[in-house]
Amino acid sequence: MVFYNGVLMALTDWHVAHGDRGFAYGDGFFETMTAYVLRPRLFGLHLERLRTALTMSGMDLSQFPDEEALLAQLNTLRESNRVSGRARIKLSCWRESGGRYRPTNAGMHYLLELRAG
Repeated sequence: MVFYNGVLMALTDWHVAHGDRGFAYGDGFFETMTAYVLRPRLFGLHLERLRTALTMSGMDLSQFPDEEALLAQLNTLRESNRVSGRARIKLSCWRESGGRYRPTNAGMHYLLELRAG
């Protein structure tokens, strides 16, 4: 299970549109984290670095969840994916479709993954 834009779904149901800027042009960022039990290590610093990068690239963060919402989603993923010990977390963010060389909008998507490890 993963969270895509705040919606819990099976990873097999998630897909990237062909024209998506993250897929077509690598227009996005990600953070990989480790966690043990509940809280990811250095979570606030990872989020700060990611938010800085997204802001500098001109993406609109108004739909991006805050730290508490992301922690709640991680706890749901931990339960859904039956992970009880160490976990690896990947938070990927990328710009919505639109534009070739220059983006035509500032909207963004995010994908939150959690696996044992």
